[in-house]
Amino acid sequence: MIRTKRQGYEAVRILCKDGLPYSEVYTFQEQTPDHGIIVRNLFSLTGTRHEETLLASLPQALDLPLHPGYVSVGRVEHVGKYCQHFSEGDEILLSAQYGTYVAYDHVQPSSTSVELLRKITCTSDPLHNLFIPLVSLAIYLVEQIQDSQREGIIFVGCGLLGAVLLQVLPLKLGEVNISVYRDGTDLKEEWLRGHGVDKVITIPHALPTQNAKESIVYIFTSSLWGNEALSSSILNGAVCISALYQMEDRMHFPWLDYDIVGEAVNILQTESINLLDIIAQHVHADSVQQTYRDIMSSRHHGKAIVYDW
Repeated sequence: MIRTKRQGYEAVRILCKDGLPYSEVYTFQEQTPDHGIIVRNLFSLTGTRHEETLLASLPQALDLPLHPGYVSVGRVEHVGKYCQHFSEGDEILLSAQYGTYVAYDHVQPSSTSVELLRKITCTSDPLHNLFIPLVSLAIYLVEQIQDSQREGIIFVGCGLLGAVLLQVLPLKLGEVNISVYRDGTDLKEEWLRGHGVDKVITIPHALPTQNAKESIVYIFTSSLWGNEALSSSILNGAVCISALYQMEDRMHFPWLDYDIVGEAVNILQTESINLLDIIAQHVHADSVQQTYRDIMSSRHHGKAIVYDW
């Protein structure tokens, strides 16, 4: 029997008031869309690098995962009578949600859709599943420089995506000389040096000052640096890779290609990267106020927060 209506369920959601996030308990009661689904949100992954920016713009930002680290894993609980893409019980990746339940009026899953509405058939660990988009993007970026002649790699900004990249790089390229330009909200220097970084330069919001070498690859991992840096004459002639350039085309993400996702799943299944080293906190969503205070006080630098719903 296909259920098209649901009873009210007590749920939690994160809202924003005067620029500060807070959680509230509410009753979710919504008719299942004929062509859609209702999803029970299980976990949401966010990054501490720009978390304050995202939360300050709620609820407008709920459907805009401007960083690939913003993602949720959910379970399909109700399916509309005309929806043929999902079944009850399917676990799916979806763009970051800040509530216990979410309804989709129409679903058209695509491996490269900005909505990240994708069935998971790969791992049994929801925490691993949360990192599929980030690891996929890291693989995609590394493949762009895999065949280049290089003396070294410079990260400009190094937050959550950088933490994943630093673990994927040696898997794909072997030993490589890495330097990082960081500011106060990026990963801490001791963490970076413990993960193979040879040189760490802590600077304010400014670009590298030396002229670029053609043999150096620059990887930009945050919007803070990207736009200004890529148009700078300082980097003329260098190989520049922006982790965020594809965000301009929000309907197609090449790093969610089937083969790349498959490789990411394999890396996660074999525990080739240490996720526990990347997750700063795993908390229930009703702890958002304390988590936000921790972020603003720079307790966490450039890592992941996992919300449990």
